[in-house]
Amino acid sequence: MFRTTVKIILVILLALFQVSFLSHFEPVRGSLNLILLGVILTSVWVDSKQGLYFGLIAGLCLDLYSTYAFGLITLSLTLPILLVNYAFKKILTHRSIYSTLLIVFSNTVIYWLSLYFFSTVMSWLNWHPFDITLGYPLIRLMAVQVTVNIIATIIIYLLYKFINTRFRLNFLNQT
Repeated sequence: MFRTTVKIILVILLALFQVSFLSHFEPVRGSLNLILLGVILTSVWVDSKQGLYFGLIAGLCLDLYSTYAFGLITLSLTLPILLVNYAFKKILTHRSIYSTLLIVFSNTVIYWLSLYFFSTVMSWLNWHPFDITLGYPLIRLMAVQVTVNIIATIIIYLLYKFINTRFRLNFLNQT
């Protein structure tokens, strides 16, 4: 119970960090999506069920601050989790950095395409007036976010490997 509460609080704090700090920090504004990256990496490296919970809680937090219709970001975050679950169980059985980068690339594109698709459908049905236009700005934003997410994944992976081997070596030398 305590671990679950701590995980929920960490997800909420990560969502608030992304909304309050990263959206105003000029070099990474709109290009680094920590929530999407966290959802994908949790689904790949930990468990797809925990990634789904992460996506639902973080999506609801991001929906509170979004200009999209409520629930649209949550829906767009859960679709990549289903893809990760399917891809790792059926197609990519070897979990390496290359398969993780492929998943990050494809899921970032799927996230943006699903966000575009669902916002367009809601605009056509007059449920929400905000519509994303398909064109150069969307493609540029998608390309920048894919690049930044892949670079962030490589950095996170290298830090994880460095810290993991560093602690393992320290603990093995002391015994």
